[in-house]
Amino acid sequence: MSALSKDLKKRGVDFAIEKGSDGLTHVHFKGADVDTMQHGFKMAQARLEKQVEHKQTRSDVAAKIKEKGDCCRFG
Repeated sequence: MSALSKDLKKRGVDFAIEKGSDGLTHVHFKGADVDTMQHGFKMAQARLEKQVEHKQTRSDVAAKIKEKGDCCRFG
């Protein structure tokens, strides 16, 4: 949600985020600039996908290092 909020603020979209009692998060928009909002959603989604991919890559590297064991320890 913070990535979406950051990107929409950057693009000047007037919005409000509300957490409902049902556990859902609602985003309310002002104005009629649908193209700007859609672009903001796409950019936020791309940023989130990149973060998830980066985290997966780091965990894959950590797993490979653990597989090699102590071969690289000094001391």
